[in-house]
Amino acid sequence: MKRIAIIVLCLAALPLMASAAEFVPGEVLAVLRDPSAIEFGHMPALAPILQRHGLGQGEYLSQRQGELSTLDKRYLRYRGAADLDVLAARDELAASGLFLAVSPNWLMHPFITPNDYYLSNQWAITNPTSGIKLTQAWDVNTGDAGTVIAILDTGLDWSHPDIGPNAWQNSDEIAGNGVDDDANGFIDDVYGWDCGRNNNDPRPEAYFEGGIDVGFHGTHCGGIASAATNNGTGVAGTAWSC
Repeated sequence: MKRIAIIVLCLAALPLMASAAEFVPGEVLAVLRDPSAIEFGHMPALAPILQRHGLGQGEYLSQRQGELSTLDKRYLRYRGAADLDVLAARDELAASGLFLAVSPNWLMHPFITPNDYYLSNQWAITNPTSGIKLTQAWDVNTGDAGTVIAILDTGLDWSHPDIGPNAWQNSDEIAGNGVDDDANGFIDDVYGWDCGRNNNDPRPEAYFEGGIDVGFHGTHCGGIASAATNNGTGVAGTAWSC
């Protein structure tokens, strides 16, 4: 007989939030509006800004040997003390009207790539053109342990090495004491409740249809949602920091 179990996993969506700002301390990058102006001293408004922020004279970013082109001379780096208020310096330089663009020297990180054994078989993650681009999303967020979701499916094998570390546990329940500690109507529901067999073990039983164990479906979905990731085994989960 088919059965349905209620399983609770720790799952977080990938929130659209920026990670903490990361840039090289004491540096501001800028693109000159008129490269010839700085060569011929036609930028008197620049000197007091540099002085206020303790910035040195700009240096060309180009590594080209010999005479620099006009395009090369557009790109400058200004250096100051390690405790420079980079964003304040950026804002004042940008407001001067002397530059096409001004920016911190941002630190860029490669996309996160977990070491899970079957990651290469996870087409939706690894396909560069048609996948869901999870590696880019993981650079922003890999989940939040404070978010919990209930999954209604065929059960969850919480003893699975890729599931157990992220499976939600009812901290208000004392396992194995035969008492409904949290008074929710379910005794020892540490990992949720099996509504099919009406017991506290939501791990699935094998159930075959057409030679396929469909009873494993809940565990499969749980792994997609929040499998333990970057642990050198199994698969990668979507929100694996849950």
